[in-house]
Amino acid sequence: MTPKPSQSAMFYAHLVEIGQNLVGVVAQSGDGYRFLAIDSAFAGLEAESFDGADDACSAAIALKQAELRSLADAEPLGAA
Repeated sequence: MTPKPSQSAMFYAHLVEIGQNLVGVVAQSGDGYRFLAIDSAFAGLEAESFDGADDACSAAIALKQAELRSLADAEPLGAA
């Protein structure tokens, strides 16, 4: 007779959207949460572990805001 597990395995995933763009998924991993990038611009977040799903979402938003600031600070094409 095979013993039954005392708890069933649960998997939670949270979609991360910025605007109307799906950029990744946050999933529980051990004691933390991992970001799995759908958009390659967010692949750098995959190396990090987060305390909660909200923390991973906030990191994705901060990354997008930093990208937008960088684009706004860049010189326009053709400028001398």
